[in-house]
Amino acid sequence: MNKLYIGNLNENVTAEDLVKTFDDYKIPYSGQFLLKTGYAFVDCPDDQWAMKAIETFSGKVELHGKRIEVEHSVPKKQRTRKLQIRNIPPHLQWEVLDGLLAQYGTVENCEQVNTDSETAVVNVTYATREQARHAIQKLNGYQFENNTLRVSYIPDESLDVDAQRSPDNGRRSGYGARANSRQGLPGTGMPPKHQHTDIPLRLLVPTQYVGAIIGKEGATIRNITKQTQSKIDVHRKENAGAAEKPISIHSTPEGCSAACRMILDIMHQEAKDTKTADEVPLKILAHNNFVGRLIGKEGRNLKKVEQDTDTKITISPLQDLTLYNPERTITVKGAIEPCCLAEQEIMKKVREAYDNDVAAMNAPEQETVHVYIPAQAVGAIIGKKGQHIKQLSRFAGASIKIAPAETPDSKMRMVIVTGPPEAQFKAQGRIYGKLKEENFFGPKEEVKLETHIKVAAAAAGRVIGKGGKTVNELQNLTAAEVVVPREQTPDEQDQVIVKIIGHFYASQLAQRKIRDILTQVKQQQKGGMGGPPPSHPQNLSELRPHPGMTPEPRRKVEVVMEGKGGEDSVNKVVIWVFEDCRRKQKIMCQQYGVMDDMLKLLASLESAEQFLNEPCPPKADTEASAPWKALKAEYLEQVQEVEGLISTLVQHMEELPKKRQRLEVLLESLGKKKQMHLQLDDSLQRAQDALRACDRELSELKIQVDKKLSRVADWTAFKDRLQATLDITQANMQYRLLSVSPSELRLELLPCSTQQSLQPLHLSVTMTENHFRLQVFQGTAGLIEESVEGHVRELSAALLEVMECYVSQGKMLAEIQTLHSRFAIDWCPAKRLLTFLKSATTVCHLELDEGYPLNGHAKLLAVRKDGTLLDLSVLQPPVAKPTLTEWLDFLTLYSDF
Repeated sequence: MNKLYIGNLNENVTAEDLVKTFDDYKIPYSGQFLLKTGYAFVDCPDDQWAMKAIETFSGKVELHGKRIEVEHSVPKKQRTRKLQIRNIPPHLQWEVLDGLLAQYGTVENCEQVNTDSETAVVNVTYATREQARHAIQKLNGYQFENNTLRVSYIPDESLDVDAQRSPDNGRRSGYGARANSRQGLPGTGMPPKHQHTDIPLRLLVPTQYVGAIIGKEGATIRNITKQTQSKIDVHRKENAGAAEKPISIHSTPEGCSAACRMILDIMHQEAKDTKTADEVPLKILAHNNFVGRLIGKEGRNLKKVEQDTDTKITISPLQDLTLYNPERTITVKGAIEPCCLAEQEIMKKVREAYDNDVAAMNAPEQETVHVYIPAQAVGAIIGKKGQHIKQLSRFAGASIKIAPAETPDSKMRMVIVTGPPEAQFKAQGRIYGKLKEENFFGPKEEVKLETHIKVAAAAAGRVIGKGGKTVNELQNLTAAEVVVPREQTPDEQDQVIVKIIGHFYASQLAQRKIRDILTQVKQQQKGGMGGPPPSHPQNLSELRPHPGMTPEPRRKVEVVMEGKGGEDSVNKVVIWVFEDCRRKQKIMCQQYGVMDDMLKLLASLESAEQFLNEPCPPKADTEASAPWKALKAEYLEQVQEVEGLISTLVQHMEELPKKRQRLEVLLESLGKKKQMHLQLDDSLQRAQDALRACDRELSELKIQVDKKLSRVADWTAFKDRLQATLDITQANMQYRLLSVSPSELRLELLPCSTQQSLQPLHLSVTMTENHFRLQVFQGTAGLIEESVEGHVRELSAALLEVMECYVSQGKMLAEIQTLHSRFAIDWCPAKRLLTFLKSATTVCHLELDEGYPLNGHAKLLAVRKDGTLLDLSVLQPPVAKPTLTEWLDFLTLYSDF
């Protein structure tokens, strides 16, 4: 898609005007402008520059008073189902955009186009030509969150390939051939042509240095671009508020390295001028697919780069990756020159990995992965009317299906994901994220799923390795559990299952490593140009019909009659039952008599007409009274029996109040006992809590006592060691303890042969655990710049060193005091310089080393005579390392100056 259509041109526009416009905006083009009335055509070097021209010119640049419109040049035959939508708000959620596009038809595919603009660009494929036409009519010029959408057709590659196969020499079909000559024909096995310039050098620089890199009105970055013959993009508006901004450098490897060096120089100079940082590391962004080969096996490649360039290189962890940011940060620390050398080596490895990937990639290989999710999460993955799984499939560019449950009570369901590696990453990442969002895992629980991939049975041994070495290395490297069942029977495609259990990144890394092993196996096999991996149909024979569930046992229905309203409630219920039965019996008796009369009447009739014409008998026959009397007698017997039962029941009811009273007394007694039991339990619990609290306090007190005893023992040992140290030095040093406490000791030191000019030295020794802190709080300054800290074992050495410095300084001051009476000297303690005035015209400068005279020497720095420095190489003192007194005696007797 590198051919452009330029529309809305003024009739006075010439080809020279278009050339000047493209040159002014530094947009390259190839060939000549094909100018027509009101429009023109031109070719760009590649798709990226064509996209850059559309973003730069379309609706933004005026030519002879009219704003030109620039879009992809698409022949009418190729204006089918594919559209490009530009000027989309960058912060727009993917689901919102997908819902907007779905209003005008079924979206089969929607993928984002990488651009340098502030707004987003997507390529959309609708199901039909009519849907695409409807969408372009409605969406072109549509106002969406203060952005005006721009929609245009893009060529359909499938039609483009057909056009190449047909004998068409027209200019439009030639455009299609040119486009595919860059991208490679599907199914031919020929990879597309790539150069190193396709891989830009991407740097990550602190935001505070971006202004210095750009310079005033862009002067600095234009100078870098001109000198290095490169194109530099500073992504200032990406990730607003971020501490670091990415910079992309497009050029040859040499040009990228030169531009990187100049940018690094600018950052170091800016850091030095502003004093914002002591060290400015070089940060390089590289795609995660290349980082593994950059590191090398056991980190050998990275270690070699560090050794060759004398730098320290670190790489950001894998957990920092996201679905939208697949780049890792490579941090290089060192001087400017080593960092530049490291950049060259790193980008060399990255470009080699890129070329190897391109050479090995004929077409995206379809992979099939089975992901097992909780059965209750199936609804969340599918979404309302299947919307979520459709959106997920379009977003990832993969086929996503949910297999039927193996059994009705299965706790896990299988999700079949089919697509290339990048689609697998997106789809599985969204599945993991959805399960976390819908709270199928706890807030602090990591989402770990089981994933199955199928490998050839012949390659299973390579995945396991000798003695399980390879699979163990896989588990250690990826932090995922990898299981290759040894005793599984290959399926009809001669494949076996490899199980992977772990969180998302661990599972993805394990899948990639296993795929790499399978790729190596395929490359080693002769004639390994087989077709795509076999599909994985479900084994329907294993899905047996679920046996019928046994019906639940019938529940027993109990009718409970409950009287409410006092002690006579039971009587009322019984009376009501009897009254109801008596009423029903009367009705039944009447019905029985009527039916008997009716039957007799019907039996006496000769025809139906007689029944209709003759009146009914005025009185029923009395023959029905005999059965009724028999029923009544039976009823009376039953009533007598019931009355006997009622009398018995009344007696029992009279006894009920007494029993109820006794029961209430028992319940009250039981309640008191229960309350006492609860009180006892509460008292026991409080006692147990108090006992546990006492135990804890006792343990804490014991720990404190142990600590105190340990501190006392340590302090005693420290005091003994200090006493031993002081005993060693008592021949040359007088000491006096000023104060002693459990954590601090103060003492006074004074040499035995002290001079009046040397003040006593007061030291403070502070103990904390196994460490000490030694400092001078009164006395000669300069012995200890700051407090000396260290382990107790090092205290003696520290005291000896302080004493030695103290004695040495005393001797030095005594010697200088003696020399004052013999020579004309001036002593500067701050610089440790001694000026000797030999004569009115001759001045000698000497320097005393730290620790002189015990651990240092006196040096002659310069001799000036009449303001002129004299050559000191001719001086030959009597001894190799003379003292200060010997130097002054020698210089006094030396007669050449």
